[in-house]
Amino acid sequence: MATSNHRRHANALPIAGWCLWITVAFCIVGFFVKALMVRYQVHQGGEKIKELEHQIVEFDLKNRDLETRYERFASRTELDKRRKAGFFPLVEIKEVNVVHVNRNASEVARVETQSMEEEGQK
Repeated sequence: MATSNHRRHANALPIAGWCLWITVAFCIVGFFVKALMVRYQVHQGGEKIKELEHQIVEFDLKNRDLETRYERFASRTELDKRRKAGFFPLVEIKEVNVVHVNRNASEVARVETQSMEEEGQK
């Protein structure tokens, strides 16, 4: 009988070697999938940043427009024109309508009588 150098019960399929290569393949595929996901997220972030920058420009233009309108309407000449046109229902402030906290009752009564006398003369 001839002796052979082969092992008698050698595995026909090297399972440990296959498992190692399958694990390495899964790791490589996982790495590439993760890299693609990160790249996609970066792309989405860039698109979102562009959209937000456009919104900032729009808000800036709207803000400038509102500031010019406010300056135009709040100018003294515009307010005087609107007051003369009767836009604001303004009434003259009389001393009777003013409440002074530091005055005593006799001073208040004296001022009220003076203002009533002035109204009677008009």
